[in-house]
Amino acid sequence: MSCAGVVATPRLRGGGYAGIGGLLNGLPGWFLVFAFSFLLARVSPARAQETVLIRELASREFSVHVGGLQTPDIKELVSREFSISVENGGVDRDRELFSREFSVVMTTADPPPRIPDLGVVVSAMGDTVTLNWSGYNPWAVGDVQRFDVYLSDVAPFQSVAGMTPKVSVSGERLSVTLTNLTPFTDHYLAVVAVDALGNFDPLVNYSAAYVLTPELVSREFSVHVENGTSLAQGQLVSREFSLLVVSTPPPPAISSLAVSVSAEGDSATLDWSSYNQYSVGDVIGFDVYYSPVAPFSTVAGMTPLRRVPGGNSSVVLTNLARFTDHYFAVVPVDGLEQFVPEVKY
Repeated sequence: MSCAGVVATPRLRGGGYAGIGGLLNGLPGWFLVFAFSFLLARVSPARAQETVLIRELASREFSVHVGGLQTPDIKELVSREFSISVENGGVDRDRELFSREFSVVMTTADPPPRIPDLGVVVSAMGDTVTLNWSGYNPWAVGDVQRFDVYLSDVAPFQSVAGMTPKVSVSGERLSVTLTNLTPFTDHYLAVVAVDALGNFDPLVNYSAAYVLTPELVSREFSVHVENGTSLAQGQLVSREFSLLVVSTPPPPAISSLAVSVSAEGDSATLDWSSYNQYSVGDVIGFDVYYSPVAPFSTVAGMTPLRRVPGGNSSVVLTNLARFTDHYFAVVPVDGLEQFVPEVKY
């Protein structure tokens, strides 16, 4: 039996009613998609913003290293780095899509040219030496991988064949300081450029670091042979001696002698400071010659007026004859009493 105007609602399998679900089942598919998008836009409008991916997709770095200072040497080393970014980012974060960096060491079969000039600065005791070869241009050569530093405390050398480097520095260094060397010892040094293949020129221009002192040997000796209190006589004999090394030829003559005389001529000051006695090395004194009679060009047969010890470069003469012309000459003398008799008065 049925009644007009009454709609029967179908029952669901669990005993419920197909309310809004049944209504949606009766709507077209395109209408459901439109309605669902409209609801999302109304509920969360912030999710409708523009999405921009990061600009850089891949980055690769490739490097090749030939030669080195490692022990043992690493002849070739290859490293690669590869990265991919998948996160979102802003428009201005990364503007490069693909980036690659590549470096190669170019070398030749010929060894780098030798270093012509090597500067040396040595400490007072000779235990520290600083080497400088800034006049050498490794960038113009192009394939200098390192510099080997050679040292000998025995004798000079012109080849490093068979020698072991004291130290090695990178090809970008143009100086090095060596420490803890044997003090008061002459050092012979050389720096050799080595390319990426290990090639180098064994022939070298060595430099030397000499320890110089004005006095070679100094000794003081004392003996006390008298009985008495400890303060009666502290020293009976005292001697100090020094050893001087001289050369075979006599010291060169003094070419320039400055003279200033008093108004009456009874005193005169002689100055030969332009003479470098320290470069000569074996001057023990200067003999001063004087003549009030006539000029002279040689001191052969003459007797010096006085001797001035080495290390001095001037002397003042007094008690000379007044109102008289004076003629002077100064002659350097070495440890063997050698001198050049020809003079410029």
